[in-house]
Amino acid sequence: MNPKIKIVSIIAITTLLLAGCANTKQDNKQQTYHRLSGRVADGYIAGAKVCLDTNQNGICDSNEPYAVTSQNGKFNFTHLTNKQINSSLIVQITKQSIDMDNNKTIKIPFVMLAPKKSTFISPLTTLIACKIQLGDSLISAMVDVSKKTGINLLYVDGNFMKSNTLAAKKAKIAAKIIAKTTQLVIKKLLKNHTISNIFYSINATRYINWGILDHSIILKRFLSTISKQNNNIVKTDTVINKLSNALISNLGDYKTKIASINKNIQIEKRKKLATDKYNQTHKSAHNKSDAENTGAIIFVLTLQLFFFVFLAFFL
Repeated sequence: MNPKIKIVSIIAITTLLLAGCANTKQDNKQQTYHRLSGRVADGYIAGAKVCLDTNQNGICDSNEPYAVTSQNGKFNFTHLTNKQINSSLIVQITKQSIDMDNNKTIKIPFVMLAPKKSTFISPLTTLIACKIQLGDSLISAMVDVSKKTGINLLYVDGNFMKSNTLAAKKAKIAAKIIAKTTQLVIKKLLKNHTISNIFYSINATRYINWGILDHSIILKRFLSTISKQNNNIVKTDTVINKLSNALISNLGDYKTKIASINKNIQIEKRKKLATDKYNQTHKSAHNKSDAENTGAIIFVLTLQLFFFVFLAFFL
């Protein structure tokens, strides 16, 4: 091979490799997408709407990703952005939703909540989510719910439907009691016009679940009487009535509690929006700078290529 052509070939290949490395830096910044699947249950619930609360306002907005649960309570999300996968979950259970334990539609709509990336959503994860909204970490919230209710830590956020152990059995009964207590309190709140629509009053869900934790000793004592041979199902209505009456008796504090919590939530939301805006602006400026630097590198390398070609053929 002609020595000049050989030199030019080597220089050309080297230049293209360097340019490729510069472009790789840009390619590595492309968006990564995620998947999330799981189940909704107090018994498995079909026809429930599962939303990713990207703006953290506590309701399912029309522009937020959602999925509808299948007959086994399963939901599935694909192609989620980093922001979406890191959003808490909301489940809207409507009068069209079906409790697969008895194959009947839900009489009183209610809401379940779960922390981000949850693969199992139940009345127990709703307790956890409400604790997190009050400032607890995930682990702290899980431990607190487990201690206050007497439910095994494995099942406060785990799928108790898949196991026949006594611990799982207690978790499922507890989930049923919490769900029915929530529905009963909602019914009374709606009747008294304290709230107009559960789907637009996430505060009602928070209040009910805080109340359940405040009076969790009622639930804990009942669960301690359950054995493999004795479900004590007959007495669950008594527990539900005790819990709901305890919550309703505190309605006088409802507006004060929620107003105070809402104020703090709004303050934190404004701080987060300001921080996100700053980070986005900084990121855009950084990306622009990287793009400009990459372009400059490619330009210089191209000039070098032409220079060496010139030397090889004309000197």
